[in-house]
Amino acid sequence: MKVSPDDYINAAKERIRSAHELYSLGRYADCVYSSGVSVECVLRAYAPTDEPFDGRHDMQDLLRGTTLERFIGSRSRVKLSAALGEVWERWKNNQGAFKWKNS
Repeated sequence: MKVSPDDYINAAKERIRSAHELYSLGRYADCVYSSGVSVECVLRAYAPTDEPFDGRHDMQDLLRGTTLERFIGSRSRVKLSAALGEVWERWKNNQGAFKWKNS
């Protein structure tokens, strides 16, 4: 099944709506995850490729594969790359890891 850029943009919008709802419910870890998926969807929308979806979540790698540089200048690219690094750090699945106490 081929996923179009519009499909990815629509998915990003849906994930942002979900993130807002999760935030209002105090489900912050889920909110962060949904927000990260939204960013990933936007990057995939601008990554013209016929390669199958590989399931990786490396935002810097995704950014390198996009056509976004056509739309932004070099200074903005540096800022975008830094912002994606911040999102990726917050998005990693180990953020919500718990240390269980032995009873």
